[in-house]
Amino acid sequence: MTEREFGNFSKWSLKELLEKERSYTVGDRRGAELQAEINRRYAQRSQRYSLMNVIATIAIAFGTVAGIVYGLDRGIYVGSSSYILPAGAFAKEDYVIKECRYLFVTGFSKKPAHGGAFDYVPTLGGRQPVSNASQLYCRFFGE
Repeated sequence: MTEREFGNFSKWSLKELLEKERSYTVGDRRGAELQAEINRRYAQRSQRYSLMNVIATIAIAFGTVAGIVYGLDRGIYVGSSSYILPAGAFAKEDYVIKECRYLFVTGFSKKPAHGGAFDYVPTLGGRQPVSNASQLYCRFFGE
C-alpha cells in the first residue's frame, strides 16, 4: 500500500484503513484516529442495514396482511368430508360424495369437490363411483 495523506480518510477504502490500523501499536494517536474512522464507517453501514431491515419488515407485514385478506375473500381450504352413498334408487353402484370446507370472511362454507362424474349438474357435483373416488379433489381457494 502506498503512503497516503494521513487525516484525509474519506479517500481511503475501509480495507486500506484496516490494513493501516494494524501497523500502529495500542495507544498511538494515529492508530486511535484510524480506529475512530473505522468505527464511524461501521456505524454508518449498520444504520443503512437497520433502515433496510425496517423497510423489509414493513413490506413483509403488508404483504402478509394483503395475502390473508385475499385468501379469505376467495375462501381458504380448511378440510373436507366424504361419505358413501349406497347403491339403490340413485344408481346401480355405490358413490362417494365429497364436500370441501372453505373459510371465507363471513365464515365457513361447503362446496362439492371437483373431478366428479356429474360436475355439469350442480346439485350432483362432488360424486364419483367408489372405484374412482381418488379423482375427487378440493382446490386451495374456494372462489
